[in-house]
Amino acid sequence: MNKIVVVMLVVIAVFLISGVVFKNNELRYNETTEVSIQQGDTLWSIAIEVNNGRYNNQKVVWEIKKLNNLDGGRTHITPGQSIKIPVLEEE
Repeated sequence: MNKIVVVMLVVIAVFLISGVVFKNNELRYNETTEVSIQQGDTLWSIAIEVNNGRYNNQKVVWEIKKLNNLDGGRTHITPGQSIKIPVLEEE
C-alpha cells in the first residue's frame, strides 16, 4: 500500500513539474524596436536584456535572428550595426 502511495505522489509531482518546465512560453509582442550594437554585445546578451527572465532566452534569440534575417547558425553582429528586437509583452 505504501509503495502505491509513493508511486502516485511521484506521478503527480512529475505532472506538476512538467507543467512548469514545458509551459507554453511563446513570445508575445506587437512591436519591435531598433538597437545599435555596442562592442561586446551578442545576440544572447541582448536577448537576456530584452527578456528580463520572462521567456526562454533561446526563443528570444531565435526571434531576433528571424526579425533580422540571420539565418542558420549565423549569429555574428558587429558594433554599429542596427538590429530589430521584439518589445515583449509582460506575462
